[in-house]
Amino acid sequence: MSDHALLKLARSHGVICADGGFATHLEDALGASNLGDSPVWSASVLSESPHLIRQTHLDFLQAGAQIIGTATYQACHAGFLDCGIEAERATELMRLAIDLADQARSSYLDSKSLQGKDRPLIALSLGPYGAYLRGGAEYTGDYLGVTQDDLVSFHYDRLRIFADAPETWAKIDIVALETLPRIDEAEAILTALDRLAERNGQGFKLKLKPAYVSFVFPSGETLPKGGEETGLHTQNGLKALVDLLGTKGRWGLSGLGINCTKAKYLPALVSELTARLRERIAADGALEAFLFLEPDGGLVYDGNARTWSAPEDENDDPSSSVQRWQKGLINTLHQATSVNSEDVKPWTGIVLGGCCKATTSHISALRRAIDSLPR
Repeated sequence: MSDHALLKLARSHGVICADGGFATHLEDALGASNLGDSPVWSASVLSESPHLIRQTHLDFLQAGAQIIGTATYQACHAGFLDCGIEAERATELMRLAIDLADQARSSYLDSKSLQGKDRPLIALSLGPYGAYLRGGAEYTGDYLGVTQDDLVSFHYDRLRIFADAPETWAKIDIVALETLPRIDEAEAILTALDRLAERNGQGFKLKLKPAYVSFVFPSGETLPKGGEETGLHTQNGLKALVDLLGTKGRWGLSGLGINCTKAKYLPALVSELTARLRERIAADGALEAFLFLEPDGGLVYDGNARTWSAPEDENDDPSSSVQRWQKGLINTLHQATSVNSEDVKPWTGIVLGGCCKATTSHISALRRAIDSLPR
């Protein structure tokens, strides 16, 4: 895994642009409705309207995204069963999500005006156990007595759906475990990845892909669960997150991220993460460490009314909101990459994108800003 596609893209561009809010684009731009009512969220569209999934990917690619995340965030056998879909059909649909992303990528690259451009990467997007529980559990970390073994099994079983299909797995470039509200779930994911890797040499050949875990900070300071130990103002700050990086076991993590978090919270969080990474490098030497920042688009969701609105301290002008969002991300980028004459660049590469309500306009503005950065 020493020269994987993500590393090559980072060498070419330094800063990489990812896509935005998948489900909210399906709803707002393409007319999909009531996705929040489904136990599998955007994956519910895979069965009835797969063309909308493909079009969403294509829209973000045309906006400038170099990484697209699959429509699998909330997909799992148990969730599909709650929709009345049995395991065999659920497996087909989850693998179809990868095919649709690949089809969109091929269509994008087939455009005459884009020949010779970089090949966009596909990230297998998988949410936390809390997303399956629904009710906002991915933002509280309250998993109702679930054990560590339960978390390992949940993530291992879901990863196997893709890893057991060689043609599907070959289309995936990155494994993204997103919106984690608790660090013990990240540790469970490491164990699940390791179990998959251990199958190599036992009649099973699996190419290990770069994987990262991304956390959610609703308050801007601490993880929802375990925040008394892992947060900006705790004794060890965000050290526990940085300690996850590297080759723990056979697979190991290539990156850390923050997603589904307000952009205004990123500067302090990234400053702390970067400081802890510098400490880690000083103690242990250089390591592969990508930083993924994918804040939401800035709107506030009212769970009771099921509506989105602008924050009270901001106006409703979409253009101003988009520019404010991308400028905030670029300023945070400068903070994460600043070095002095005696320092080394802490992050191997930076990936900037968006989450819920980050539209193609957000991503287009972000890509233009990234392209204007000095190399």
